[in-house]
Amino acid sequence: MNTQTARLAKLLSQAEVCLPTYLEETRGLSHETKGIRRSEMFFLYASIASQNPTRIIESGRARAQSTLVLARLFPRALIVSLESDPTSSDVKIAAERLRESSNVDCRFGDSLLLLPKLVEAGDVVLIDGPKDFRALKLAFRLLRSGKPLAVFVHDLWL
Repeated sequence: MNTQTARLAKLLSQAEVCLPTYLEETRGLSHETKGIRRSEMFFLYASIASQNPTRIIESGRARAQSTLVLARLFPRALIVSLESDPTSSDVKIAAERLRESSNVDCRFGDSLLLLPKLVEAGDVVLIDGPKDFRALKLAFRLLRSGKPLAVFVHDLWL
């Protein structure tokens, strides 16, 4: 078995172990039509759950769909959630959805500038803004630093 096949087999095995917890912790959560799909969040969860991250930095909160899922799945981790526009109509919706999530720290600013300064050794990073090539460049920059445990990029269309 080659390395890539072994890694996939390990991820699939981890996914089977993680599915019951994922379903339990996300049961009853409302779903927004925009944002990261639950299946994509499950992939992230299955990929990192066994590593027990203590901090997850999310870039691109919008209506807090993924933020809420992360807060439920990793209740002992600090979820640092960044959003670029403090005047967006999504801000109030996100605040309402996260009102009972004591492990979430909501911040505002440009992730291209903030993330490289915020990321510490062992952090997990989820980039859902900026989009496209800028997100990929940011992910590579963070990975080159050697600090993050993992970097996930959402909405990489091109």
